[in-house]
Amino acid sequence: MREDREYKRKVDLFLSVLRQSRFGKISVLYQNKKILDYQAPENGPKAEINIINKKCLDDFFNRGDLGWAESYIDKNWETTNLTSFLEWGAKNFHQFSSFIRGRWYIILYLRLKHFLNGNTKKGSKKNIHYHYDLGNKFYKSWLDETMTYSSAIFKTKTQSLQSAQINKYKNLAELVNIKPGDSVLEVGCGWGGFSEFLAINYKANVTAITISKNQYTAVKSKIEKKRLKEKVDVKLIDYRDLNGKFDKIVSIEMFEAVGVKYWSIFFKKLYENLKPNGCIGLQTITIDEKFFQTYRKFPDFIQTYIFPGGMLPSISAINEIMANEGLYIDKKNMFGLDYAETLKRWRSLFQDSLNEIKSQGFNDTFLRMWNYYLSYCEGGFRSRNIDVGQFLIKKN
Repeated sequence: MREDREYKRKVDLFLSVLRQSRFGKISVLYQNKKILDYQAPENGPKAEINIINKKCLDDFFNRGDLGWAESYIDKNWETTNLTSFLEWGAKNFHQFSSFIRGRWYIILYLRLKHFLNGNTKKGSKKNIHYHYDLGNKFYKSWLDETMTYSSAIFKTKTQSLQSAQINKYKNLAELVNIKPGDSVLEVGCGWGGFSEFLAINYKANVTAITISKNQYTAVKSKIEKKRLKEKVDVKLIDYRDLNGKFDKIVSIEMFEAVGVKYWSIFFKKLYENLKPNGCIGLQTITIDEKFFQTYRKFPDFIQTYIFPGGMLPSISAINEIMANEGLYIDKKNMFGLDYAETLKRWRSLFQDSLNEIKSQGFNDTFLRMWNYYLSYCEGGFRSRNIDVGQFLIKKN
């Protein structure tokens, strides 16, 4: 009886939190019976959740949004549209901010864990291994043929993902004005799609670096098969160990993994390795200025489960760090909704490949975690809390 009263109290508190939403509509079911149907004052996403196990309430109040994510992974709640629910949550972040952090000792633990995941040279290898060395076969199961794991740029809604990725390559190459014979450094080359593109289409001489052994092996093999060894030099090296001079430096969505403690070192190394009249093309995800300080203090789901040691910058934070290193942003092109579309395509391909991914040894917990991750990111871009851009950076 006492347990029932305690549960009712938690349900009432949970529903009162949801009623603080400012945007959209939220419906809540408990074991398929509707207990809330709330329309917020302003238009926004429509979301529905079904509480399967009341343990999800304890997870929410004890561990905030991280506990809520873990509870989804553990199948304690479900939803008809995970992306819509997470977009709804992102749109109402300010209304829920005091609740989604969890208890103080959980926050302290997460901060300590995030600190210990710092991107020292050794730590970077460990953190990159955690995410990118899940196996080339895993990523090949659901990425497009270019094996590009970053936002595409779509000219039309019907454009194929592969074509949109190549369009992204072209935009970045033209932003930095790559010419035949240019020496180009790619920092964080992934599976080599952009380096290959520059060598073939722009006749550039590319040095491609990564600290992922799986990626290094895959790129090395691809470059040899395509007879591009004279144009693309693949190196297994940390950016902090670079020592050269390049006409152009490019980097696509590697900066997010650098970690705030090393941002200044990152830009310092780019400055040192760039020729006097050279320029940098950086594609990176950014977070809205009004969320940045809170985000810095409270490690989120992505930092805990997907990219340990990572940190998204705000544009003003990038400007401040770069100014101290003698660099500035000359141009920028933001395209966050293209990333939402990219993630939607990835999520669809991921779902279509579940049996193949399972055959590689990944269990249901992992699959639900990754499904949450892809939807979480898509919801963030659709809400405009996060964005992505290509930045042309020059020396002062």
